[in-house]
Amino acid sequence: LYEALHTELLAGTTRVVVGTGFISSFTTYSTFMVESVGAGGWLLVANVFATYGFGFAGVLLGRHFVTILDGGTT
Repeated sequence: LYEALHTELLAGTTRVVVGTGFISSFTTYSTFMVESVGAGGWLLVANVFATYGFGFAGVLLGRHFVTILDGGTT
């Protein structure tokens, strides 16, 4: 990314997406897995289900509120 910044090989938007979105997702997911495996047993299962459950619920709630704010119906 540093080289692409100085050579203008990638557009500014592409650098932002790759640098903050794609690459940071690896560290976030690896931390989630390390914490889950470290918990072990039923805590591992609970952590995985809670994390994914709250994540999906957040997406659905966000879509719902955006639809309402946009004047649509759900």
